[in-house]
Amino acid sequence: MASLDETASRTPWALFGASWVVAMGVAVVARGRVHPDEIFQALEPAHRLAFGTGEVAWEWVAGLRNWLVPGLLAWPLRLGGALGLRDPRLLVLPLWALCAAWQASGTLFLFRYVEERDGRGAAWLAGLLHATWGGFAIYAARTIGDALAIPALLASLCFTARALRRDVSGDALSAGAALGLAILLRYPSLVFALPLGGAIFWRRPRALPGFVVGLALLIGALAVLDRATWGEAFFSLRHYLAFNRPGGGAVRGYGAEPWWWYGGIFAGMAPLPLLYPFAQSLRRPGLAHACFFSYLAAVELHPHKEPRFLLPLLPLLTLCSAGEAIRDLERWRVRRPALRWLGPIYAAWSLAAASVLLPFALDRNIVDAEIAAGRDPSLTGLLVADDFWATGGRFYLHRDVPIRYGKVQAALRDRAFSHLLFPSGPSIPDPALAAAGWSRWWRRGACEVWKRR
Repeated sequence: MASLDETASRTPWALFGASWVVAMGVAVVARGRVHPDEIFQALEPAHRLAFGTGEVAWEWVAGLRNWLVPGLLAWPLRLGGALGLRDPRLLVLPLWALCAAWQASGTLFLFRYVEERDGRGAAWLAGLLHATWGGFAIYAARTIGDALAIPALLASLCFTARALRRDVSGDALSAGAALGLAILLRYPSLVFALPLGGAIFWRRPRALPGFVVGLALLIGALAVLDRATWGEAFFSLRHYLAFNRPGGGAVRGYGAEPWWWYGGIFAGMAPLPLLYPFAQSLRRPGLAHACFFSYLAAVELHPHKEPRFLLPLLPLLTLCSAGEAIRDLERWRVRRPALRWLGPIYAAWSLAAASVLLPFALDRNIVDAEIAAGRDPSLTGLLVADDFWATGGRFYLHRDVPIRYGKVQAALRDRAFSHLLFPSGPSIPDPALAAAGWSRWWRRGACEVWKRR
């Protein structure tokens, strides 16, 4: 195994570039949105900070989120506005580019962790799998907290592993600070404090103060941020934990699922060829295994479940499996020319599965419909025949006009509204719309926009 000093001078920037290109490419091809939270937890509040308008989702009324991500995203939006950008498709591109670069930095930390544990061959395999796996690439450039916290988690893992191997005080400090950043980006990252902090306490207790100081610095930053934005230190963290307790608002408002619910979903998201080397790796468990099973237990025990909650398990599975996978390839004498053919085929299929083949067309069409309406100079108000969770919000409309969601039939004759969006096709008969003065103006797939004559 190469020394840390030797590996540090050979940063695989090609892997960084590949990771960025895949993440950005998937977002540009798929467009639309992956999950409502990427809009209503990040884009909408960032748009409000930058331009003064944006939907206010319930989290921003109940105080469950901190303002770190929206505050950071608002700066590129302000810059785009100052440069004269008005098309939301252009405004969102720098945000996707920044998120893709952030995920690419996470790929480098993943690479370094595996290299220092299993060698450079395993590190390249792990990095390429992580960068190009469709189940992760779907989310990689998106402004969603479940994905944004992962690079910070991978950094914390890397620095924690180094702190366990060598007596360098900065490693533990960096590990704690990176974990604190992961927590700021996504509060469920608190789960990882147990395996990471516990490993340092058990195996290198002298490094524990540095880990605690690094973590405390970022948690202190959260207190300052919440005090400045919500008026009270740890306001968002306290409300988040109260809402997500086992019998709290998450279960009452969004339902509960049995423990086995994640089985088929994880099979669809995870790189299944890694399951065999993952099983082999259990003979030699390490820090990544502790994080994997700690987080798996947490998401299984919590009654409310969503597929995006599984995202941190994907890089952790890769970290655990890469060493055994590369040894299997060597033992089975898989030749490099075969890998040169199989690699591009796999990457192309993964990219297509993450962007073209998955059923994002409806969301893409809704976003395109809102952009079309927002660019129409005659727009004075928008009716949406659905809840606002089924739309792209004001970010993609990018116009400060009245919007009414849900039951819109009573407002059909209200002259304040000039456009009517049906996300899943007209729910009001065409003759009734025509009689109320509307005509079909835009259509793509099941999504239609009608305009007042």
